[in-house]
Amino acid sequence: SDVCSSDLPAGIIANAEAIMAISAPSQISFLRLKPHRWSSGAIFTGLHTREALLRICPLPADADPTTKYNLEYRAADATANPWFVMAALVRSATWGLDEGNPVPAVIATEVDELSADEWRAAGVRALPQSLDEALEHLRPGTRARQWFSDVLLDTHLVIRDAEKAQFADTDDVEKCGRYADVY
Repeated sequence: SDVCSSDLPAGIIANAEAIMAISAPSQISFLRLKPHRWSSGAIFTGLHTREALLRICPLPADADPTTKYNLEYRAADATANPWFVMAALVRSATWGLDEGNPVPAVIATEVDELSADEWRAAGVRALPQSLDEALEHLRPGTRARQWFSDVLLDTHLVIRDAEKAQFADTDDVEKCGRYADVY
């Protein structure tokens, strides 16, 4: 069957927390993943809104929207492995197509303009509040275990757990400074 590019968000939105455990993997990644931080503020597909996890980007005025479709994933950062992020996006998108997940509604307003009831009605979910919360979606028994080998995911989890232990006694400012020194 034909796949429309607008069908691809279904799997990504359904698996957003697992993808974020890969695309925002550092101890400081979730400091910016909040509303009003020029990054993703919630799990939804948005038309031109920077608060969306998946953003349909604006087109030039003379562009034919039927021939162009730019979709931006907004929850990745420089601490992530870009190949691993792309693989997670592709695997989750194809999972959504294979499962026949419903295509999420596209929201054309800023999320903070919606009430909590409107969020739920539109299928908007809150982002994980921390890396630990996102990592739970990569643990044994989760859907993401179908996408990658246990060795790859277990290695990712061991690294994240080691970083957590290394930063256990540091505040956010010190964490940011230490990451800045590395990157």
